[in-house]
Amino acid sequence: MASDTGPDAIGRILEGADEDWTIKIGEGLYVEILTTECKDITIEGSGDAEDIIIEGIFTIDHEGITLDGVTLDGNGADNALVVNNFGFTLENCILEGADEALVDVVAEPGDEDDPTVIDDCTFNIEDETGILAGGVTEISDSTFTVEEDGDGVGIEIDADVTVEDCTFNGGSGVGVQVTAGDSEISGSTFAGLATALDIDAGTVSVGGNTIQDCE
Repeated sequence: MASDTGPDAIGRILEGADEDWTIKIGEGLYVEILTTECKDITIEGSGDAEDIIIEGIFTIDHEGITLDGVTLDGNGADNALVVNNFGFTLENCILEGADEALVDVVAEPGDEDDPTVIDDCTFNIEDETGILAGGVTEISDSTFTVEEDGDGVGIEIDADVTVEDCTFNGGSGVGVQVTAGDSEISGSTFAGLATALDIDAGTVSVGGNTIQDCE
């Protein structure tokens, strides 16, 4: 286990981390450009996610990483989080402030037993995409507030994506946009959006969803 606070604290610990470490992050604002340095580590906030803010781009280059209980603010960069490897878990996090996609899952399609898992997260979206989903991605129990012309989830490449028990709301935008890949969208609620589901291509299974007050 490692624990630290202060400027560049997270980057310093990542540089020295070994497999199976748990890195705990204290409350505060961390303005850092971060990249993982080894596989199989857990990075978790000690406190409320809204009080633990990482401002900058966080890139996941190694497998088996878990990120839990922080706010990721892209601060106007293209992304807040980029996922380049398999077996990544994002849970109990808040994401906001990116220009193109809050989370960009660019990992190649891989084993269904080693997916990218996004669970119980909050996405504050303006005109960007919440999750640009690639590879094998499982999204569940998350809330997407979509304003302006943003998209909650975008599935635009050869991907295998599951969206389950999520909430998409806001004053505009699209809940889920599908232009390629295989996807399953179930048990989710879409309310107050310009478009709940925009399906242009790909293989899509849809069932058990609720759509309210969408144009």
